[in-house]
This record gives sequence, structure tokens and C-alpha cells, in this order.
Amino acid sequence: MLGGVELLVEFAEVAEACGRHADMLEAAIAAAMLSCGAPIPESCGKHAWERFAGSGAVLSPLSEGSVPSSRCLAVLARGTKFAVSETRAPLRMLDVLDEHEPRADLKPIAAEYRATLATQAASARKAVHDCLARTVLPALEAAADRAAADAQDGAAPAGRGPDPAAGASGAAGGPAVGDLTRGIVLVCRLLGDLERYAAEAEGGTGQRGPAAARASAASAAALSRYSKSMQVGASALPAWSPVRLATALNLSVFLFERHGDEAEAARVAREAAEAAEDSAPTAAEIEAEGGEEARAEGARLLRLLQENLAAWRRVLRVERLMV
Repeated sequence: MLGGVELLVEFAEVAEACGRHADMLEAAIAAAMLSCGAPIPESCGKHAWERFAGSGAVLSPLSEGSVPSSRCLAVLARGTKFAVSETRAPLRMLDVLDEHEPRADLKPIAAEYRATLATQAASARKAVHDCLARTVLPALEAAADRAAADAQDGAAPAGRGPDPAAGASGAAGGPAVGDLTRGIVLVCRLLGDLERYAAEAEGGTGQRGPAAARASAASAAALSRYSKSMQVGASALPAWSPVRLATALNLSVFLFERHGDEAEAARVAREAAEAAEDSAPTAAEIEAEGGEEARAEGARLLRLLQENLAAWRRVLRVERLMV
């Protein structure tokens, strides 16, 4: 019989296949919390995954010092993306309406719709943010410190370690330094994404007053999270790693679209793309990153970086001509 964490991860994947993204996210959060030895949040209390888990699995926290598996983190990342995207596109459309809609009678309707969407989005963001920032990231960083110390003492390998679906301790026999570092890079990127979405949810760049202050604070927090993800990734992961390239892609888009720093966005994208192009993946790196599927994902992200960079270069050339 599957353990409680494994069952939650499996249910999250089933919910994803069925398009039930709210259930997917709740199950993924619950699995991540249990994997870190923490209780399931009350916000994940009486939903479909709990009925699914009524097969007899014990939904209790794992031992202190355990961390989520890469499978658990991956499904949590996808759940976060789905949860945010369902409100992000309508909110962006409302920004356009705010700027270009001439009919005053539509303004109150748009404002009411924005408030509803913003509440839904904020609730989803807070649930994931609390899980990642308060529990998952500290657990991964503590486990990475232990694994690094063990590796230095010869007690644990520095390469890829076992990755059971229910999570594993950072001690000898648990995830190796590379696995934990990969998780830290992913989680910091997700936190950056969440802060970026929070800034966007406060409205367009023309906002004033408290909304503008909140947007500015969220943008600064996003930049800090992305920067840490980039720094940790560059210190430990190959340049073609999909986890590392995803951070470069998201950071560069954030800099271009939200931060208004087109030149810095182009620099981040260019350096990441050039480093990946010059990187020749070894068999050991491919295995550590997740096999050929990870290699293909890295190639896809590289193409996106190259496409963005080409488009931004055209924009920058036009701007220089207009000066």
C-alpha cells in the first residue's frame, strides 16, 4: 500500500490529468508539508484528496529533517502555475480595460470582477508561499548543509542519491547535495514567481498609493528570490539544467515586463543562453538532472530564451533609433 505522502502526490497527478487544479494544488501542498515533518495546513482540510486518501494510508508527518522528493516538488510547481494562471490572464485583461475602455459604466463592473479575482489569486498564492517559505525551503537548506558536511566527512556521496517519493532525510543514504541544491533553486524560483504575480495583481504600472507600494515591495521580493535562485544554480548546476534555465527565463521576463529594465533582461537571457549553448552535457549530468526528459526540457527552455532575446534585441534597436 502506498504511504500517505506518495498517495497525495499520486492524487495530485490524477487531479492534474482531470483538470482539477485546485485539488491538485491542495494535495501537493499537503504532500510537501508532510514530507518536511510538518502537519497538513487547515486550508487543505476537507477536500477531494482527503476522501481519496481514505483507503487506509496514514496521513502523518514524516520524521524531522526529511524533505520533499523531486516528484513532489515538480507537481507542486505545476500546481502553482495552474492556480495562478487561472486568474492571471483575466487580471491582465482588466489592466488593458483600465487603460483603454472609454465607457464609464463598465468601470464598476470591472472593479468588482478584479476584487473577486484578486481574492482568489491571493488565497492560492498565500497557501503556496507559506508552504515554500516557512517549511520547504528551510528544510531543504538544512538538509543541504547536513549533506554537504557528511560528504566532506566522507559519510555520504556528493552525487545523486536515492529519491523516494515520500521524501528522504538529508543524512547518509538520503538525497545528495546536488538533489537538494536543485530543490533549493526550484523553490526560490517559485517564490520569485509568486511575488511577481503578487506585484502584477496590484494592477498596472499606473497605480498609485497603497497598491503601488505593495506592488513595489512584491517586485523587490521577487528580484531577491530570483537572484538567489540564479546564484545557487550557477554555483552547483550545469548551465543546460532545466531548473537553472527556467529561473533565467522567468527572471529575464520579469526584468523586461515588470521591472522595466530591458537591457538587464537581455543580459540575463544572453548569458544564460550562451552558457547553455557552450555546455556539453555529460552522462552523469543527464542522469542527475532527470534523464533525457530533463535534457529535452533544457533544450526547450534554451529555445525560449533565444526567441525572447531576439525579440528584445529588436525592441532595443528600435528604441535606440528613436532616441
